[in-house]
Amino acid sequence: ISRVCENCGHLLPTSWKGCEFCEGRGYLKRDPCEKCRGLKLSSWVLKSRLCGYSLEDLLEMDISTFSQVLKKKLSEESFKALVEDLGRKLSLAEKFLDAKLCLSTPVFRLTTGQKKAIELLLLFSNPVSGCLYILDEPTLGIDVNLREVLLDLLKSLVKKGNGVIVVEHDP
Repeated sequence: ISRVCENCGHLLPTSWKGCEFCEGRGYLKRDPCEKCRGLKLSSWVLKSRLCGYSLEDLLEMDISTFSQVLKKKLSEESFKALVEDLGRKLSLAEKFLDAKLCLSTPVFRLTTGQKKAIELLLLFSNPVSGCLYILDEPTLGIDVNLREVLLDLLKSLVKKGNGVIVVEHDP
């Protein structure tokens, strides 16, 4: 892997170094760090560029805007491998989460439903087969309209050769 961006020549970060001021904790006592503004990374990592944007700019984008940036870059061959996996995950995120939710939103500001949706996104974004998924009340806190999306995703897990056991108390 090259340490230099093929398009603009900027150095790429090869490790994620935490903010020196807050030691990578972001928001101590629910107030964001003065230096990293809650993003938890050192200033040189935040200033690193990817797809023509600083990492700081990318993290401050909402899901919808970030998805549009990646879709534009998909047409460029050098970004194709990077963007395909992220694009798949973002399309799931757009179905499950508020598309205006900022990528850097601190966990303590998320609703119970948003936390549950992120949990499910992490589960569904892995392209594995031959696994047994046991889900305890996956609809807890999720909007009624999203339950059909969740059901479709569960069916897709089964189609990929996985087993699914759901413990649900809400009929």
